[in-house]
Amino acid sequence: LKEVGQERLPLQPEIPVNVLRNDTKPNMAAFVLVYDGEFVDDPIAHQLKQSLKQLVSSRKPITLFYVADDNASRSINFSQSTSATLLKAALQDFMGQAPVHE
Repeated sequence: LKEVGQERLPLQPEIPVNVLRNDTKPNMAAFVLVYDGEFVDDPIAHQLKQSLKQLVSSRKPITLFYVADDNASRSINFSQSTSATLLKAALQDFMGQAPVHE
């Protein structure tokens, strides 16, 4: 799988979804990262920025939401796939939970 770009969930443009596809097979995967209650738009830039902050502050959890489809049609956009529906439901359920305090 290789990254083919970033899409936004329908009716939720604040959620950046990183989409990966296979060039030769009908495989597709996607992931969303949530850090400190915020969606991560650029995972690499975020990690670089946070690594400097963590030198002087405590760690915070990061949550990965990942979906994969081994039979994804190449003609369908991620936002129209069943994987997008599943990912959206998982995110809504997670974001509806009360925050956990350590």
